[in-house]
Amino acid sequence: MTPAVIPENWQAILTEKTLYILVTIVCALILRWVVHKAINKAIQTAAASRRKLAGAGLADRAVAVLAKAQQGNQDRARQRTETLGSVLASVFDLVLVIVVALMVLSTLGLSVGPAIASAGIGGLALGFGAQSLVKDLISGVFLIFEDQFGVGDYVTINGVQGTVLKVGFRVTQLQDASGEIWYIRNGEVTKVGNQTQGWSSSYVQIPVGITEDPFKVVRILEEVVASLDAEPEWREQLLETPTVLGLSNFNDRVMNFTVMAKSPGNEQWSVEREIRARAMTVLREAGIRSPGLLVETRPYDVVNVEEHSLTRATKQDSLLRRRRRRQEPETAPAGTPAGAEPSSDDERTQPDEKPNLP
Repeated sequence: MTPAVIPENWQAILTEKTLYILVTIVCALILRWVVHKAINKAIQTAAASRRKLAGAGLADRAVAVLAKAQQGNQDRARQRTETLGSVLASVFDLVLVIVVALMVLSTLGLSVGPAIASAGIGGLALGFGAQSLVKDLISGVFLIFEDQFGVGDYVTINGVQGTVLKVGFRVTQLQDASGEIWYIRNGEVTKVGNQTQGWSSSYVQIPVGITEDPFKVVRILEEVVASLDAEPEWREQLLETPTVLGLSNFNDRVMNFTVMAKSPGNEQWSVEREIRARAMTVLREAGIRSPGLLVETRPYDVVNVEEHSLTRATKQDSLLRRRRRRQEPETAPAGTPAGAEPSSDDERTQPDEKPNLP
């Protein structure tokens, strides 16, 4: 066995390699600091864009109402985004440590080529065998990072409507109105509609009778929405004072008036019910009638009723005579011509008539 030969300039070589290793570590630390700053900046930008998008095109009152209504959602989104940023930073740190370790080992003269080749082959095989899994994981990361939806949101994903039960890196769970639970792979999510984020518009139809004054109805509805907006309880659920759009349509028995109201996302249902209840109550108190079935009424005609009764009595008397003739013998009484029908006087015996006694 040949002993290892130590070069004469081993001190210079050691110094050079040590310096190379230190430079590698310092560069890795600088790169780590830059990447962490970029991740934090991306998180702050995402949070600011969500707040800006939520209040886009709205007045100061609407922005304040939305901020209060969605405070819980924003806190949840911020925490989730920070968690995701921490996960990404940890993954980057792990990859960076592995790369630096390989570079240091290579500098010290150890062969890392076989290890890198084995890792490359293994990664290639994993990539071909788990393409859908990798796609789902990457899509899940972006869904969480962009905060497209969260637990408790009412969303529409690929045509399926329901409440989000769980958001994972691979699968999202929805529960629809019938209670059925849907499992949707994140890699298959192509269209997302979120009714909880932002604001919602409500169009409330108020029907009244066709004979009522439409201008009077509009004035009453404007008073109703003004009184609703003046109450603090409902003012917090309205982005602005509801608008009476006026007469929308009508037919031969009903007129429909429309009231539009803007509310925080997925909170418009209680506002719609309150507007309907108040409008119908105030309209009834003002004498405005609701539409009903058109029923034509006619006066009671005594003459027609009497004629109908006489006609019915005559038909019954004729039917009674026919029945009696069927029950009597076919021989006609004395003094009656052959073929002649007995008269009605012969068929009935008068109560004051007395028989002739001998």
